[in-house]
Amino acid sequence: DLGYTVIHDDEHVELRELYEWYEDGEISWDELNGVAGQIGFNATFKTGWEWAKVHPEVKVILTVRDSAEKYAESWLKAVTFIDIIERMPYRWMRNSNQLYESFYYEYKMETTNNQPKLYKNKETLKQVYEEYNAIVKANIPPERLLVFNVKQGWEPLCQFLEIEKADCPSDIPFPHVHDRMKLLGENFVVSLFTYIWPLVIILPFALPYYFFFHRCRSHTPKKRT
Repeated sequence: DLGYTVIHDDEHVELRELYEWYEDGEISWDELNGVAGQIGFNATFKTGWEWAKVHPEVKVILTVRDSAEKYAESWLKAVTFIDIIERMPYRWMRNSNQLYESFYYEYKMETTNNQPKLYKNKETLKQVYEEYNAIVKANIPPERLLVFNVKQGWEPLCQFLEIEKADCPSDIPFPHVHDRMKLLGENFVVSLFTYIWPLVIILPFALPYYFFFHRCRSHTPKKRT
């Protein structure tokens, strides 16, 4: 625990209305981050470098993988999520529909430089990854930028955020929220529902019919021979 309350996946859903106001042009990034700060958040994983560039008080952490190849391989496992929520019954769900535009932008636009048809193209993913990293490095002063691989653990974060060595949780294993097995498991569960959801509609009708038919048969007099 480094003393930061971060807007990540679950928190992004929690603040969905706030992000919708921003996407609709009703509020600015300054206003969005101001409201989030009042609620208690003081870090986010989705703030663009353009906003950070003009705020010298903001520090930026650019998370990277071992290579563009490793990034693309990992992302191609995660991107199946957007395929799943484009199927029924998720397309019928209100919350899913409200979040879909944001998911579409994240999974198909950001990672391809606005070429959504290439969202599973490995070479495109690698190129955009490298281009984005280069842009961030070119626009954020090095004293405000940490290029960070999670394999490095706590120490670089603590130094960059000016956390005293005694307060750095170096004795605690570094968290890996989205490891490969967990990600695959989550996608499997979400995907499974796209196959079994028809049972939710069929069973309420099928079960009464079955028990009625079975009851009728059990009360049918047997013919004497």
